[in-house]
Amino acid sequence: MDSIAQFFDRFSPCYDTSAFQQSRGTQYLSELEVAFVMRHCPAAKGERVLDMGIGTGRLASLCAERGAVVDGIDVSEGMLARARQRLGEGAAQLQVADIGQALPYPDETFDYVLCIRVLKYVPQWEVTLGEAARVLKKVGIFILELGNARSVARLALGRANYSLFHVGDVERALGRDLTIVDRGAGTRLPFPLYRRADRGLPLGVLVSLERLMSWALPAGTFARNVLIAARKE
Repeated sequence: MDSIAQFFDRFSPCYDTSAFQQSRGTQYLSELEVAFVMRHCPAAKGERVLDMGIGTGRLASLCAERGAVVDGIDVSEGMLARARQRLGEGAAQLQVADIGQALPYPDETFDYVLCIRVLKYVPQWEVTLGEAARVLKKVGIFILELGNARSVARLALGRANYSLFHVGDVERALGRDLTIVDRGAGTRLPFPLYRRADRGLPLGVLVSLERLMSWALPAGTFARNVLIAARKE
């Protein structure tokens, strides 16, 4: 994971701008993810949330605002530094850790575990799923995002430093310890179109095309990413 850590250390100063604020389109993609996550992670006051791959704290900050007790781990110290700035001193317990290895927490510690925009960088992803289940309390919720191998995103894989997944493989691995309670599909159109949205390409056109494809295609078919919520019974 050293090369990934170094990549995100270098990327951390401009990560939020590039990933979420580059255009109205990238903001829209973030809003879709946030809506799914917060629907399944209401994070009431005093509940414990673990954000695996916390990045700059985009989701953790929303949980902390609701009074949740937040822990965050990331392989990149640079990203954690940004998360500390965003969350404020003492708002969360943050530490460097590799989510592809055993997590530094006891069994059944957390009410919610989040893993968004990170699994694709983890070769030992099945370890990650098992560890998420281990540290969840009974009836706790694990919320996961993964890049879909059956999408247009696979066309850019040769230039990427990440992996895409066959959703069925991940769902079978999750099913060893958890019960899937909801699935959400991301957008189908390529990310570069959203990056250029409202810079000569209106976001409304992209959204209309997405709705047309949603009407014409089975749910989730060709989606760039998939969101899954699973419960520990």
